[in-house]
Amino acid sequence: AGQTHFTHESPSLSPRSQSESFWLDQPFTAAWSTVQPVKNTSIRRVESKRILIATIGSLGDLHPCLELAVELKRRGRQVTIVSTSYYRSRVEAFGINFQPIRPDWNPTDPELIRQCADLKKGPEVLYRKMLLPELRNTYEDLLSVARHADIMIAGELVYAARLVAEK
Repeated sequence: AGQTHFTHESPSLSPRSQSESFWLDQPFTAAWSTVQPVKNTSIRRVESKRILIATIGSLGDLHPCLELAVELKRRGRQVTIVSTSYYRSRVEAFGINFQPIRPDWNPTDPELIRQCADLKKGPEVLYRKMLLPELRNTYEDLLSVARHADIMIAGELVYAARLVAEK
């Protein structure tokens, strides 16, 4: 009862059309496969105007976020994407607000890609050398930006998102 339905359909940034639906009855953060309610459970209906989309990773992580952000902006929402500063110009070229979060890396660096693609050591490089050492910084960066958002949608590598949503 009293739910707001949001449907996203736009082929503008990817070769295939994707459709995602969300039922919102309170602020949430989503790791693409899960939706987590934010601590404030007194809110019954959300007409979200300020939406934060957080992603860490490759262009394969960024492009779905851009597609969603463009459509949300077209529907009158204030959208901010937070990611590594390397993507700033790409995001802002679509007229979407951008805020950087750490880790600050170049996700197109061939050596970095080679290391992460290694089947034996790739996950160790990604987690132990890149994500986990920067977890506190990611949390601090995300917390400062999320204070002004009604809804946060976060990719699966943004481990600080759930902590920020519960703050």
